Amino acid sequence: MYGPDADRLFDVVAPLLRADPLTSQGYARVRKGDPGAEERKEPLSQRT
Repeated sequence: MYGPDADRLFDVVAPLLRADPLTSQGYARVRKGDPGAEERKEPLSQRT
C-alpha cells in the first residue's frame, strides 16, 4: 500500500492485519519513500 503518511496508513490497517489468522503472526514493512528507502519491520503479533 502507498500513501502520503506511512505511519498513519500502518495505524489504520494494522488492526485488520492483526485480527486475521493468516497475517497476525507476520510483519509489515513501513517505508517512507521510494523503493530502497529506509524501512522498518513492524511485528503484527505484539500490539493488541
